[in-house]
Amino acid sequence: MAIHVGDADERDGDYFGPTVNRVARLLALGHGGQVLVSGVAMQLAGSPADTDLGWLELGTFGLKDLREPERVFQLTAPGLPREFKALVSAGDKPGNLPRATTSFVGRRQDAERLAELLRAGGLVTLVGTGGVGKTRLAIHSAERVDGVPDGTWLVELAPLSAPALRRRHGPLGDRRDARRFRFCARSAARVSAQPPSAAGARQLRASRR
Repeated sequence: MAIHVGDADERDGDYFGPTVNRVARLLALGHGGQVLVSGVAMQLAGSPADTDLGWLELGTFGLKDLREPERVFQLTAPGLPREFKALVSAGDKPGNLPRATTSFVGRRQDAERLAELLRAGGLVTLVGTGGVGKTRLAIHSAERVDGVPDGTWLVELAPLSAPALRRRHGPLGDRRDARRFRFCARSAARVSAQPPSAAGARQLRASRR
């Protein structure tokens, strides 16, 4: 369970808005039987007087897809478990995906479909002309795929094209860049050849052709 306080929009018997998103992300940090409380909710509630309730401060944690971290407390009370595994915030997951500085507008169905395909494993390729937002869509979709213990990593291959290497380093190019290019090419080939369930491998490419 997670407790947070804020405004929300009610439509057709359901609630929407940033407050709902934040409490959902807060809930995702916890474990079964654990009651998590946001810093705002704890401040409004104050110190539980004349009760057996209490607060256990767990620290400040990053929340998935939210820019501002959250100060998190655990509610303690007789009959409630007190010892749980450590919380794992969004910032603790391995990977190098760049943090978005602007909101993702539109293409919600495309992002959900891509995330669904990635969860199934294997190789997914986005094809389109330059500048249409393939990379932004790919990163946004990859962020929504959980259960990847080794993390999600972005590998930029565009700067390693053969013409660019020749311009920068001559006919043979830089040896480190060349090795990196060959490694990525071999990795892509291996993932492409694997069945969707093989070792949980997932790869999302963005290509102009």
